Amino acid sequence: MKQVFDVYDIRARLAVVIFLVSPVLFSIYLQVESIRNIASTTVIAIILMALSNLLMVVIRDNGKYVYNKREIMVKYLLPTDTHIDSGVKERLYKFLGKVDESFTILFEKKDDPVTEDYYNTCKSALNWLKEHSRESSIVSKENASYGFCRNLLGAKKVGITVCLVILIIQVLQFWIQFSFNISNVTEEYALSFCMTTIYLFLWIFLVRKNIVEISAKCYAEALLLSFDKFIEASGIS
Repeated sequence: MKQVFDVYDIRARLAVVIFLVSPVLFSIYLQVESIRNIASTTVIAIILMALSNLLMVVIRDNGKYVYNKREIMVKYLLPTDTHIDSGVKERLYKFLGKVDESFTILFEKKDDPVTEDYYNTCKSALNWLKEHSRESSIVSKENASYGFCRNLLGAKKVGITVCLVILIIQVLQFWIQFSFNISNVTEEYALSFCMTTIYLFLWIFLVRKNIVEISAKCYAEALLLSFDKFIEASGIS
């Protein structure tokens, strides 16, 4: 039977959905005692499973608009960039030229100024490398980490909105149920309020563009270096 979620879905998309709805779940579970029984938990789990598929699609699409790793990956493959050792890139250029004749320009023109044709060839070469690196556990891991960070950034506005709505409800609850008297507040309410506040701060201060940039760079390095190791191990020159 085919898995409902593959490893990438779990790490890059489902994990974001869980993070997104966690404040709601914490608030409900802590303050609504009837929800804590097995039957209610099962119903909620089924609903969340169905909802997660929709949210995963929305988060994925939003993530594509907030950041694109392709530019960093192309930059790393260009001969003018110094993030990857020039010797490593030379071996990659030669290797790519052997698997596809159209990639020979990468080695032949590496000392010339970067043209639009050269840049586009780098894009095509990266597509080939990505397609043939699916079995690499290191590359897959870094790709999933990048996907998680990118999708998290794509869901940032929604995450902040969810937390703010919960906080507004909790403030109203503090007014109506507890009459703005801290001594009347239950432990469950206090914990729920603290958890929502923590999640809000995480969305605002932790989920930022720099974590996506870092993960994109790690993925680009893993992709290019994994092929260099393959070239060395196979004796291709």
